[in-house]
Amino acid sequence: MFWKGKEIKTIEHACEALKEISTKEEAAEYLRLAKEEGPYAEHNIGYLFGYFGRDRWKELSDLFGILHPIFGDNYNLTDDEIMAMGMARGEASKRKRDGKE
Repeated sequence: MFWKGKEIKTIEHACEALKEISTKEEAAEYLRLAKEEGPYAEHNIGYLFGYFGRDRWKELSDLFGILHPIFGDNYNLTDDEIMAMGMARGEASKRKRDGKE
């Protein structure tokens, strides 16, 4: 995918692009292009919100109309709560993979 003349190939590229998005129109265009790349565009973009501080995460959620796929709109979670939720999700995924769920 190309955004403003730059190829978006990595998480770092995508985060750099998201840093520059400041309007709903830009967010809608970025999302449109991302959806052309695959069916999980909203999930993937929402996931990237977690790489930003809480204020930017909320701002991006509002611009895109997308929530983080794990944390939703829980913008006030502490770092420890986020880590615990991520670890629990990872453990559940491992149990499922190993057929223990």
